Amino acid sequence: MTAPDPRTAPDPRTALDPRSYLDRALIVPGHPHILLAADRNPGWQSLRQSYEQLAGRLAKSPADLLLIFSTQWVSVIGHLIQCDPQPKWLHVDQNWYEFGEIPYEFRVDAEFGKAYAQSAAAVGLHSSTVNYHGFPIDTGTIVALKLLNPANRLPACMVSCNIYSEKEEMIALGEAAAAALQSQGKRAIAIAVTSLSNRYTVSEIDPAKDAISSQKDDEWNRKMLELFGEGRVEDASQAARQFARQRLAAGQYGKAFEVRQMRAAFGQEGLPQRRRGLHHGGAGRTDGPRQRLRIRGGRQRLGRRVHKALRRGVF
Repeated sequence: MTAPDPRTAPDPRTALDPRSYLDRALIVPGHPHILLAADRNPGWQSLRQSYEQLAGRLAKSPADLLLIFSTQWVSVIGHLIQCDPQPKWLHVDQNWYEFGEIPYEFRVDAEFGKAYAQSAAAVGLHSSTVNYHGFPIDTGTIVALKLLNPANRLPACMVSCNIYSEKEEMIALGEAAAAALQSQGKRAIAIAVTSLSNRYTVSEIDPAKDAISSQKDDEWNRKMLELFGEGRVEDASQAARQFARQRLAAGQYGKAFEVRQMRAAFGQEGLPQRRRGLHHGGAGRTDGPRQRLRIRGGRQRLGRRVHKALRRGVF
């Protein structure tokens, strides 16, 4: 039998239908306001209600685990994967400590985390697992898990955001996730925790008046969500570059991280609308006043340390 020509053979990482290993994908905000102080602002309350709607849907999902990628878990050397099967701690957000403590205890699919790290290493990525008591979990991951999976019905896999990763490396990381899911015969819900537009105000304001800072930011948020909702992953990947260049994206690292990893996890081609569209669901809907986006991109008070850092030019 003649061996297949490697130039025409399908890539095993993208040949399978993404629906065979992914149940859905979500883009959600990860700020403590939504968890701890939702009643102080109509927009925060709207996001909280949307989170609760999503949690109701996920409670019926046949998925095996939650795959979480948060830009708030920053790594410098390679990619870290949480493998403590039951992390437990008391968290206080480093910027918004005024909202108080967040106790947490999660379920982690440690076996999948190890398989993911091996899959990433197999494609040339530097990846490490972490498993020790007290290892810090970022606010975004905590908020997303506590609101989407309050009873810990599904175990999670948490992946760090490497600040030096370029496009090709992020795509490889997403492909490694797909390969690990396929090898274990599992289906995941992919969750990107981000802020979309992200601007600070360095003066005190009434939390009830927090809002998106400009119409331009609002239009870009809606554009990105529309592209994802229609399953146009490649278009979203291209738009993310301009989105980040205009300094709208979460933190200094940009929206492109989640876009690239999701693009890889779902395959290099776009996803047919509705059939494989990214389910940004409630926590990111823009279809009416009650669901209007009020992401932490507007006029909110900075903690003193972040304010000083901005004045020094750290960011």
